[in-house]
Amino acid sequence: PSKQSTGRSTIFHSISIFGVKVGGFGADVIVGEWRDDLAGHPLIAYARENDNVTIVPHVGGVTWEAQTITLSFVAEKMAAIMREW
Repeated sequence: PSKQSTGRSTIFHSISIFGVKVGGFGADVIVGEWRDDLAGHPLIAYARENDNVTIVPHVGGVTWEAQTITLSFVAEKMAAIMREW
């Protein structure tokens, strides 16, 4: 079985439309994740009933390393702006 990184669940929805069998699916971002009735989201409902789907919180960039790089980048940009004043 091949493993694919789709980046977004839109591809999962497209695959299911064409009837392709998927052995498993994992996502940290899903289409419609900001809707008010998230508990009723079809992919979340499916994940509750089936063990071949895993949905986790999206925490991209929330590591000490990423935060350090981001803070340094912003500080450098702010310092450059202040020097030009």
